[in-house]
Amino acid sequence: MTIPVMLLLRSIRWRLPLSYAAIALLATLALGLVLMPILRDYYLQREQEAMSHLATAISLGIGQMPVQEDRLAALQTQFNGVSFLTQTRIQILDIDRKVILDTGIPDAHQAVLSYSPDESNPDANTLRLMPSPGAVRDFAAMFYMGRRSDGAEGMTRVIRQTLGDIADDSQTQVYGPVEPPQGRFAFPLPPIPFSAGVYAEGVDGKGSTTLRRSDQYFVGPIVDDSGMIIGYVQVSYGLAYGSAILDRVMQGWLVAGAVAVALAASVGWFISRSMSTPLLALTDVTERMAGGDLSARANTNRQDEIGALARSFNGMAGKVEGTVTTLRRFVGDAAHELHTPLTALNANLELAASEPDDAKRVTFIERAREQLKRLESLTMDLLDLSRFESDRADDKRVATDLVRLAQEASEVYASRAEQRGLVFTLDIPPDGDEVVARVNEGQFRRVVGNLLDNAIKFTPEGTVSIGLTRRENTVELWVKDTGIGIPADDLPLLFSRFHRGRNVSALPGSGLGLAIIKAIVEAHRGDVVVESGAQGTRFAVRIPAVS
Repeated sequence: MTIPVMLLLRSIRWRLPLSYAAIALLATLALGLVLMPILRDYYLQREQEAMSHLATAISLGIGQMPVQEDRLAALQTQFNGVSFLTQTRIQILDIDRKVILDTGIPDAHQAVLSYSPDESNPDANTLRLMPSPGAVRDFAAMFYMGRRSDGAEGMTRVIRQTLGDIADDSQTQVYGPVEPPQGRFAFPLPPIPFSAGVYAEGVDGKGSTTLRRSDQYFVGPIVDDSGMIIGYVQVSYGLAYGSAILDRVMQGWLVAGAVAVALAASVGWFISRSMSTPLLALTDVTERMAGGDLSARANTNRQDEIGALARSFNGMAGKVEGTVTTLRRFVGDAAHELHTPLTALNANLELAASEPDDAKRVTFIERAREQLKRLESLTMDLLDLSRFESDRADDKRVATDLVRLAQEASEVYASRAEQRGLVFTLDIPPDGDEVVARVNEGQFRRVVGNLLDNAIKFTPEGTVSIGLTRRENTVELWVKDTGIGIPADDLPLLFSRFHRGRNVSALPGSGLGLAIIKAIVEAHRGDVVVESGAQGTRFAVRIPAVS
């Protein structure tokens, strides 16, 4: 089981959605770790404030009427009602912090807050309190607002009555108008057990209570009119106002977290597919190329980084295909070019071995030596061309005065031109003017030599000229002749290996000279331009100049 899981984790198609899901999970956890303590502290503070306000109100009321033994029963009844309405435990402590009054935890208290208009006397603006049998215990100070069904809208009435045990519904009592006080309200509802605080928790039709209590408490001093502390009031076991809300928030947080993780994983899966699908297609193309199909290409319709990668890959594949094709053609051409002198060499050696005449044998041996020289020259050209094209040649480029280089390289070829009856001219800047470029001097001498050698070779009569011109940031070295020219259909293949024009096939040469020139010039970030007609040819080599 471990191997498949590890293989899945190595795939971007699975790692990305899992990473997204992990990020969403971490974000959800971080939100919960920050939010839940803040909410919990907030509701704890609200609980403490509620207890503080209640204790302050009680201490102010008791401070104006000192607690006496004969009044404890009445206070007990009154605080039982307050305890029920506020759903807190109220304890009155003396100066020594001994409990003298305790309402207890109000879980056992229930009351019925309901009424109906007094049908027996509808004009008296009275109402009938309707407790449920056994539901109401000691209870006091219950207020209501004017009835909405009998036209007495907005009238305020108060019930001030402590009720004992009520055996049945017949013990209802009728109360008439009194002065409207400030206080809590009763509402015209059907009789239901009611035992709720601020958030009305635990209300059901069976009178059961499921209240959550706070473990906080608050103790406040009771001060008389003279400012002396005469006791303390302790409020505790209030409703845990925020527990239900925190539970709902926790549930919502868990649900939202699960949804966020699922959405993040889905988005990650979608993105991973959009990324992995073209990558898999690119992998398929590379495998096809590895299998020998060099024409395979990747889809380049995308405009993003993967599309750029595909285009770069296609460019690389095109170069690889071109290189391999060129290499194959080069090997074939080299084999063909080497085959001719090797065949001639072998024939001359066989003739020399079987020839009894010493003079003829020497002739055959001389011919064999000529073929050996041709082979040596051909192999050296092939090696040089291979080095130039693969950038393995020694790159010793230095700032060089091309005027001096052209003069020195032309001396040997000027003598050869004169021997053949040709006019040789050198068109260079005046003495003292330098034309400087960064070149490998040995390689560039070979460029000049090959161009002059071809010009002299293919010019039966006339003029061979070499010149040097500075054009802004470019140096142009040119060689011009009045020779046999180059046919138009040979120009596209002029710089190909072993290519020889139809009009020079009878003349000696390997067909590699111009290919070597082009390779050297391109290595110097330059180019070669040729202009030729029916008679005469001009080659121009252009490379960057040094300022």
